[in-house]
Amino acid sequence: AIELSARQPLLRAQAISALLMAHDARDLTEVSVEQARQALVLSVARAFYGAVTARRAVALMERQIELGQEHVDAARARLEAQAGLAIDVARAELEVVTIRRQRENAILGYENARDAVALLLAMSPDDLPLLAEPPEPEPATSSVEDMVDEAMRRRLDVEATRGRIHLAERDLQSVWMSFVPTLDLAWNLTHTLTDLGGFGDRRTQWSLVVVANFPIFDGGVRYSQLRDRRARIRQARLNLELLEQSVAIEVRRSFRAWRTAITTLEISERRLALAREAHRLALAAYEAGAASNLEVVDAQRMLSNAEVDIELQRLTVQLSLIELLATLEISPSGGTASAAGAP
Repeated sequence: AIELSARQPLLRAQAISALLMAHDARDLTEVSVEQARQALVLSVARAFYGAVTARRAVALMERQIELGQEHVDAARARLEAQAGLAIDVARAELEVVTIRRQRENAILGYENARDAVALLLAMSPDDLPLLAEPPEPEPATSSVEDMVDEAMRRRLDVEATRGRIHLAERDLQSVWMSFVPTLDLAWNLTHTLTDLGGFGDRRTQWSLVVVANFPIFDGGVRYSQLRDRRARIRQARLNLELLEQSVAIEVRRSFRAWRTAITTLEISERRLALAREAHRLALAAYEAGAASNLEVVDAQRMLSNAEVDIELQRLTVQLSLIELLATLEISPSGGTASAAGAP
């Protein structure tokens, strides 16, 4: 006899729940990929601003060398006119040499910063184009509490954590679906090759049966799975609560850092104005013989420090604003969310 049988599932509630979980896991993976992409963009921005800062420092030091050389020439002219001292020339030359050394260190820092940008862009430093000056970002106009609310809506790590809660709830639903009976459609075909004799002449017989399976007892496995899934949901909700608190702290901290950077820039602008005036007065007094070379060197050093400081503060304001805006969309730490199945 030849016998053929086939079985087609009609109702698998647990399989339907697993399919929905797979779709949710895919969406969670897409969120994680986008978070990683945005974290990479933020890393590039940080490296870019670091390179621009180093380049501005090099340019400022070159200008300081020019000013220092002018002071050396003035000191030599006074010495030749027997109105100055040789130590004045030595001090001026020492200041120029010191700035030249600082410029070399700044050039090294700039080259290292360019290498970091090229590494993040996956390209050779030799192929990296000249870095353009960054545009002024739009200033933040919202209040800090509005920013916190916006971060709760837009942050990818918050969205991913909420997705894990939904995924855990799906997983709990899948366990509940294991209590639902399953329906199968069974088809059976039998063909007898030998002569049936007096038992009839139907050699081929088939049957179509709907089979229902009722899960009654499995040793308590499903109940333990229910307790485990409920515990995972509670853990996921606690993780979301902790993350929301951390996001609020990050936004407020970044907002305060941005406001502090603006205040520091205003102080640096005032300091630069005073340093320029002090340098101008020191040069005028030195040329008139009313000030020493040491006073000119000190004034020049204060002016150089003020010029470097204000350029750094300007970039700090821009970068701190970018960091603040980043806290509204991604985690500034650059971490990515895991998209594995249930938490």
